[in-house]
Amino acid sequence: MLPSNRRIDLRAQELEYRKIDPVYLRNTSFTDMVTLVNRQLVDRYKEKIERKHYAMLLKRVESLVNEFSLYLPGVQQSRLVEMIVDSITGYGILHPFIADRAVTNIEIESPSDIYVMRNQKWKRELVSFESVKSLEEYIYRLFNRLGGRFTTDSPLGKVEDEEWNLRIRAAGFDLRPDSASLSIRKLRKDVLSEREIRYAMSPHVEEFLRFAMQAGFTVGVVGPFGSGKTTVLGTLLSWIPADKHVGLIQSANEIQRVHPMMRRGLTREIVGEQGKRIDEMRLLDFAKQENYQVLALGEFLDEAALTMLHILQIGIHALFTYHANDPKGAIHSFVFMMMRAGQGYDVHYLVDELARNMDLVIVMDRLRVKEIAQFTGKVDNQMNPVYETLYSFDVEEESRHELLGSWKREEKHKLCDKLRMKALMSGVRLPTGLSL
Repeated sequence: MLPSNRRIDLRAQELEYRKIDPVYLRNTSFTDMVTLVNRQLVDRYKEKIERKHYAMLLKRVESLVNEFSLYLPGVQQSRLVEMIVDSITGYGILHPFIADRAVTNIEIESPSDIYVMRNQKWKRELVSFESVKSLEEYIYRLFNRLGGRFTTDSPLGKVEDEEWNLRIRAAGFDLRPDSASLSIRKLRKDVLSEREIRYAMSPHVEEFLRFAMQAGFTVGVVGPFGSGKTTVLGTLLSWIPADKHVGLIQSANEIQRVHPMMRRGLTREIVGEQGKRIDEMRLLDFAKQENYQVLALGEFLDEAALTMLHILQIGIHALFTYHANDPKGAIHSFVFMMMRAGQGYDVHYLVDELARNMDLVIVMDRLRVKEIAQFTGKVDNQMNPVYETLYSFDVEEESRHELLGSWKREEKHKLCDKLRMKALMSGVRLPTGLSL
């Protein structure tokens, strides 16, 4: 055994090598202990920190606690090890909200600005992080555990937690120099409840969308992250006639089997940034060969845009989500993705085909159906598809998290001839009470 002074010298060298100050260790807080241990686990073992490996983590953390002589006054070492492992593998002060089934969204704008949606109502919670640094370290640990990255080189991060079925996004560093932000959304495994439907749309809007599903209208659901696109997509699929064969392709296991004749496919095998992606276009081509009568795509990307247009052209009833903030943005985004996909198509041809084959756009915003617009099949003098708003949400009051107001029917716009003919060909009558 080495002499005690030699062991001390080696320990000092180890701390110097790892840029850890022994004085800091003697005065560290529990939060800093968790940060230290988390970084050591990531640096040494180069693997995801997962709660399912709890027993192995206990041994590794115990070794680190001994190595760096970590302690808290009045807390036994075994209990300290458990506390550190629980903090690294869990959600800390956010755990009560994660575990609460009534909570669907968590938004953190700064260490003391934590908002939670519970039963369709937003509330600012009386909990907070110690500082901006502690919030950043919390996000760093969270992303490390779930296989993502949140660093100065990756200031905008996205991961998913399979155990709790969460989609998590964060922004920080140069993107948000005052404070990092964190958004946590619980991925739905079922369709909207009656209460949630009433929050998202009026009875008349619901009746119209049920009619649209019966008539086979192509629908694009657009909006920013967390606006409710995928949840509404799943609800629309549940309103498809029960005898139709439905295919669903999605990047996360979010929409379950909400239709009796549904088959589902995933575009990746593992959750996290390192997850192996399956070629989306191949899945779409496979879906065409399966003779689905309805095809839904949860969030399509550049390379899938042209394939999706082809699916529309051959007459498959299609539903899909992507990012845009209004009908005009939905057009430009779709065309831009098709252009990025290459193939040398003329933009005028793409716009004209989109006008012919796109039927409705549903704009989502803060879990509300904010607008429903129809595409008439025509193109204006500026080579833009002509669209008309059928329903809109009249905003009376709004905050970052919520819209308050009421829905209205834009009476000046009737259902266009293109959609009337499509409903007629499907054998579906226009709802009498909707002034279409």
